[in-house]
Amino acid sequence: MKSGFKKKLAVLLSCALVLGMGLEASAAGTRVEDDGTMVGLVNGFRAAGADCDQVGFIGPSQALTVDSYLTELAMQRAEEIAVSFSHTRPDGSTVTSAGLCEGENIAYGTGLGANGAYQLWREDGLPYDQQGHRRNMLEPGYVAIGIGHVQYNGNDYWVQEFGRTVRGGTPAPIDPNPEEPADPEEPAGPQYSFTGGAGSSWTSGGTDPLVITCDGDFSKFVSVSIDGVTVDSGNYDAWAGSTVVSLKPAFLETLGVGTHTYRVDFTDGAAETTFTIDTAASVQPDSSNSTNGTNSTNSVNKSPRTGETVPASTTSNSTIIFSIVLLIALSGVAAAGMKIRKRA
Repeated sequence: MKSGFKKKLAVLLSCALVLGMGLEASAAGTRVEDDGTMVGLVNGFRAAGADCDQVGFIGPSQALTVDSYLTELAMQRAEEIAVSFSHTRPDGSTVTSAGLCEGENIAYGTGLGANGAYQLWREDGLPYDQQGHRRNMLEPGYVAIGIGHVQYNGNDYWVQEFGRTVRGGTPAPIDPNPEEPADPEEPAGPQYSFTGGAGSSWTSGGTDPLVITCDGDFSKFVSVSIDGVTVDSGNYDAWAGSTVVSLKPAFLETLGVGTHTYRVDFTDGAAETTFTIDTAASVQPDSSNSTNGTNSTNSVNKSPRTGETVPASTTSNSTIIFSIVLLIALSGVAAAGMKIRKRA
């Protein structure tokens, strides 16, 4: 009996070891196919429309089509966020920077079901800078969606991927430790670059817009995204030459202090850079503020600053007055001397 028990125990331990090694290698957990609940909730939300802070009412918008490409991508991302909860993938990229989709929502929690994740993403009553997930679900320009759901270590991990086209097919999995390919493939479309404003900064409290120029054809301009979230067209102005986007100060105030990713999409390509939001405290009173290379100087200076010259007229008047007083005093002394001599 003891010998038989030991054999069974050895087999069980071996199986547990093999299973444990498999989970450690993939670190993915168990995929759970969406039964349509999440997609139904999102499409119902889009059909009704909703208010968004600083944007106003969005919708009604067309129902999203479940795309096999985005669904597989969402499943891959759910497996990835189970290991590292971030929009950054194991290879250092993001799904938006790699051009795999136009928007992404992620969430996780213990026992978190489809409705629970959806309620988190609705962000009812929150300010603009905390409603990125809400705007993603309502974005009228999106036509496709993919849902990812993975259960791992007692938690449920959820992902929504959004697209402006229905692609179909299956995305290739990424290599967490990529190496330079021997024969790299040509990029799918033009790789645009920035001719102005890339890497620039904007100071909170400023009144000038943040202007970024890309060499893409304005007739092919589609949208602007910041930190992976599509920016409503009401928050910027755009015009040709090649493609100039001017982000409005009121919108910039809603972004947090720090560095943000900026992406401009065209029908045949995209370009991505960063910009920085600085705090107003870093700017000294009565100093010249530089925004996008344009100097803005206060027209009224309450006190002299380093490098400024006190008006010359003030010094000249003081000198003249002093000279007059000195002459009067000398004249008095001379007159007194003459009187003393006469008395003597």
